[in-house]
Amino acid sequence: MAGAFLGKYNGLVYETYMYFCENRLLSDECMRNLFYLCQDTNHMLLELGSQSGDSVFVRSFSILLLVGLVDCHLSASFLTNADILGLQKLLCRCYVLEQNLIGYDDKKGWAHIVAHGADLLAVLAQNGCIGKEEALEILDATMIKICQGKHAYIDNEPWRISQVIVSIMKRKLLSEAEWKSWLNRIQISASELYSIEWVHSRTNVDNFLRVLYFSILNLDGKNELLMEIENRMKK
Repeated sequence: MAGAFLGKYNGLVYETYMYFCENRLLSDECMRNLFYLCQDTNHMLLELGSQSGDSVFVRSFSILLLVGLVDCHLSASFLTNADILGLQKLLCRCYVLEQNLIGYDDKKGWAHIVAHGADLLAVLAQNGCIGKEEALEILDATMIKICQGKHAYIDNEPWRISQVIVSIMKRKLLSEAEWKSWLNRIQISASELYSIEWVHSRTNVDNFLRVLYFSILNLDGKNELLMEIENRMKK
């Protein structure tokens, strides 16, 4: 029941939490303790892999709390590089293994774990200790969630995932060839033509490519990648 409460009434709670973080009303020790707590088996890892139930709300909003903490760390530096790298590894694994992909439930509210996970990946990618190896791991995780055909995204997930890509591009960690290689792996995952999984996967891939195009349109040095996306969208 606590998980469903999070989905329905998270706005005021999260805004208050962010106010405390941004205005440094929580001590560094308190924020570090929250950082570690959110990653345990009662929060971010709670029933990971389950396809239904309220535990997705706990996982999702544990991740959202981590977004605020990591964002605060960018200016306050209260975490270690090992903390950031450890979370990046754990989140990539959780993102791949997550099976409950619903965005909004009419009765229980927002779950949105794909979007919240993308938000955290995007802010993690802004940390200087995240290098090429970690960036490629993040891209692999996002690719899997983009291409899946189990669920068609309708709650702004493609845009949220595109911001992960923007964060990595701004770090200039990868070559143009590496970006093209990653883009070429964004493909429809279902093999049975016109099955519901195929339709979902195509919808997710097409929508992601569209939002990615406009998300990187004004970034320097991405003309070739933009042309690749244009060619993909014409098919």
